[in-house]
Amino acid sequence: MQAVLTREMKKRRDAATAFADAGRPEQAERERAEERVLEAYLPHQMSDADLAAAVAKALDGLDLSGKQAIGPAMKAAQAEVAGRAEGGRVAARYVAIWKLRVSERACARTDHRSGRTFAS
Repeated sequence: MQAVLTREMKKRRDAATAFADAGRPEQAERERAEERVLEAYLPHQMSDADLAAAVAKALDGLDLSGKQAIGPAMKAAQAEVAGRAEGGRVAARYVAIWKLRVSERACARTDHRSGRTFAS
């Protein structure tokens, strides 16, 4: 039931955006009103800070190298938030964390001849 309500909310949000972009504010407001009604039946959404902490916690210890890591990482992140955040928000937070970790690895390089680690 929760998945259906979430999907319908997303449809209303997308429709409101399309109507607003097309210069039809009355229809956009009607879609937003319907979205608010649906939202009342769903659990409260996590704040951005709570979502960031939950996704980071779920991804701790996972190997995030390569595209093959996306599936298991997203599954772990979705399980951690358990319906308290939309999939798009979770995916965006995953991408942000992945980019951060990749850049951290790029900054800490190892000289394979001497075994020393240095910052680039």
